[in-house]
Formats: sequence, C-alpha cells, structure tokens
Amino acid sequence: MRFGVVSRPELLAAGVSRREIDGRVEDGRLQRLHRAVYAFGHRSLRIEGLWWAAILAGGPGAVLSHRAASRLFRLPAFPYDLIEITVATDRARRLATVRAHRGRLPREDVMRWRGIPTTTPARLCLDLAEVLEDADLDRLLDEAIRLRLYNPWAVDSMLRRSPGRRGVKRLERARRRIHPNSGRTRSELERLALKLLAAHDIPVPTVNRHRHGHRIDLQWPSRRVVVEVDGYDFHRTPAAFADDHARDNDLLDAGWRVRRFTWADVVHDGPRTANRIAAMLGDAR
Repeated sequence: MRFGVVSRPELLAAGVSRREIDGRVEDGRLQRLHRAVYAFGHRSLRIEGLWWAAILAGGPGAVLSHRAASRLFRLPAFPYDLIEITVATDRARRLATVRAHRGRLPREDVMRWRGIPTTTPARLCLDLAEVLEDADLDRLLDEAIRLRLYNPWAVDSMLRRSPGRRGVKRLERARRRIHPNSGRTRSELERLALKLLAAHDIPVPTVNRHRHGHRIDLQWPSRRVVVEVDGYDFHRTPAAFADDHARDNDLLDAGWRVRRFTWADVVHDGPRTANRIAAMLGDAR
C-alpha cells in the first residue's frame, strides 16, 4: 500500500482472499476509487494518493502524464477534469475514471518523482505541446527552465525518436520563442566574440586553453584577464551552473579578473561589451 491506496492484485498477492476483499468493500473498510483500486477507510486522500490510484488503475507500466505530471513537477497547474496517465499501447485499458493516453513509453521517457512514476519533463513538454495553447506552452517551458527541469539534450533526443507526433513542430516553435538563440553553439558565440574584439582593435586572446584545471573561453595571460561567453542560458543544468561558479572562484583566488557575457551582450550590445573588455585589459577607449 502506498499513499493510502491499494489495488486488488496487491491485496491478493498479500494473501487476502477475493471474498475478504469484497467484504471489506461492502462494510466500507475499502473505498472504491477505480475498478479494482481502493482507498483504506475513506476517500479523503492527498493528491499523491489520487495520482497513485490513477496509475494503479492503468495497470502495469502506467505513469502519470500531461497536466497531472505538470502539477507533480510543480510546473504551471493547468486545470484538468480527470487525472491523466500514459499507458503503453499494448497494455492500454478502457477507463471511465481516468484519462488514459496510449503510446510508446521508452525507458528514457519515464522516471520517478516524489515517489510517483511519471513521464520525464522532456516527454511532458512534447505531450503538452499537443494540447496547450501557445501562451500556456511558453509558460510551461519558461517555468521548466527556471526550475532547472529542462534538459535540452533530453528534449532533442526525444524529438528525434518521435517523428510524426503533431506536438514536435509546436514544441520547436515554442523553444525558439522562449529563447531565440537556443540552437546556437558555444563555438559559434566564441567566433562572434573574436570578431567583435577584432573590430574594436582589442588584442587577440588565447582561446579554449586550460588554466587552474578549467577550460577557459577567452584569456589574456599577460594581463590575467578571463572572459567567459555564456551561450547556454537555455541549456543550463545544475552541474554546469556549479562548474561555472567553481571555475570563476578558482580563477579569482589565483588573482585573475573574470567577466561573463551572454549572447545578447556579444551580438546585440557589442560596443559596450567591447569597451568593458578593453577596460579590463587596461586599454579603455
């Protein structure tokens, strides 16, 4: 039993007979939630119990998905009438009390979160791209990025193995709306940064060399100046975020001056960015 919920197969496996189960349902000790799924004693369950009951109703392999999964991850709470689950096509059941979506569930698209089997955030984005309005889809992606639940590589992989799904193009458009430069690479941004430096007669830096155990984007060793160009606002992960801070702190401890610039700084605010770098090099103009 989990979250105050149990299924008939679980009770039978625990040695409770069919007759005993029926008796407990009749006298109220088991409250029927779905076909062959029960709450102990009363229906006043926390939301986790209701989610778990829906998953049990879906049978083996069922996971929470769509709007219910968005709430599980504490992403925007889109209203729904029935709890949504996804069930592998070959195990799908007809359910009147749960909204069951039928589809392939590759291992990469499934995880546990707060003890609940669910689709991953990447799969969730694609699922909801098929049912949400553009404004709500943008809000979902924006919040997933803020909460560091969005993994762009996982989304890319999931999209490649989901040809033909009608949410693919809508999700790709939403990604471009939320972060127009999400497809840009670090090397591309470095090339643009070098072009900016050359246009303002700033000395050529050393590119992608290691210093104090870290790979540095742009550095001027003789002046102990480091510039990092962050093209991955949309692609941040907790590990990458921590690594950036460790790199900056190690360099600062070693007496280097460190500054970070974004894609917007380099591409859309180039002159001011160039002046700031020149100032760091002691060559303000």
